[in-house]
Amino acid sequence: MLGRRVPSIKILAGQTLGNLRLRPETVVPGLTALLGHKNLDVVAGAVESLSRFGPLAAPAVPQLLTELEAAMNECNGLTECLIRSLLAITADAPGQIRSYFAERDQDLRRQVRAVLRAQMD
Repeated sequence: MLGRRVPSIKILAGQTLGNLRLRPETVVPGLTALLGHKNLDVVAGAVESLSRFGPLAAPAVPQLLTELEAAMNECNGLTECLIRSLLAITADAPGQIRSYFAERDQDLRRQVRAVLRAQMD
């Protein structure tokens, strides 16, 4: 279902799989593959579904960080959703975010830290 061309089917399938939290070894890679989708609703649905898997979605962290950087650069509205997901998936989300953005532009690092602090308050 995640491979369908119709975005609404991808969104509903991803949400259902996230709600069921079954077979993470199969579902997490499928949801992770949706993170690069051109439809932001599909991406947001995949991010939310991944967060429901908690630590079982840890293999998605590198792609979530990549998407977080893109969201920050594009101001596409997914930043808070991505940070919430990272916080749900990994106990060291702040450390992983800091590490990922350590070599990035100083303004971008500052913006990410501000959003992270707001999410953790």
